[in-house]
Amino acid sequence: MSRHHVAAVAAVLLALTACSSTRTGTGSRATTPPAATDSQTSAPGSSTAATSATASGAPASTSAAAQPAPSKPVRTASVHVQTRTYAIKVWAETTDTDCPGHSYGAPVIDYLKAHPCNGLTRLLATTEAGGHAVGFAQSTMGFTGTSPQVYKTAGDFIKLLNQDNTGSVNDLLREGRRLPSGPTAVPSGEVFSVLGQDAGIAIVDAWYLDGPTKGNDPALIQMAHDIFLQF
Repeated sequence: MSRHHVAAVAAVLLALTACSSTRTGTGSRATTPPAATDSQTSAPGSSTAATSATASGAPASTSAAAQPAPSKPVRTASVHVQTRTYAIKVWAETTDTDCPGHSYGAPVIDYLKAHPCNGLTRLLATTEAGGHAVGFAQSTMGFTGTSPQVYKTAGDFIKLLNQDNTGSVNDLLREGRRLPSGPTAVPSGEVFSVLGQDAGIAIVDAWYLDGPTKGNDPALIQMAHDIFLQF
């Protein structure tokens, strides 16, 4: 699957000495990620095999079957920003410590091996934005280290994610998780955003469930920024 991401327009606040600096950006990555399994359900050693395959560019095999969405959300959240309220239903959520093993593309994998993360949380969720049903995949992670260097580590990783053909972190659809309805893979026309604060970042892929998603869709771009760090 070739994933072409559109640019999200947002302010960039850089302050190495501040505790709330925010970095944001988007990019286009044509690297095709192989299928992978979630560490909580995969067979022993599967993360290592996936890492090796993704680094070489060869498709990785997986023994994990797709898992249907549960009958009800695993949790819900309400995010209110100015006049906008998002009623969010989370249908799948995982926490892992092996960031390279849940990523694809040699540049991204190599970066995560050289700069250890302090954990990776990923989720699949639904909400509404601009009056339309939305599905989105979010991956949040942070880096270990001390300031200000750790802030640069996170900022450099955001720049890497926004370059073409560098790879990314596996979203949960790629690892067999599912929403109650919608695609089995992130659509190629989704809105892609990478946001950061201090040593942490969030990768968000968002798309409409009731129709096509337009490039640079303002409601989805706004949603990604509104929910950042809010639930």
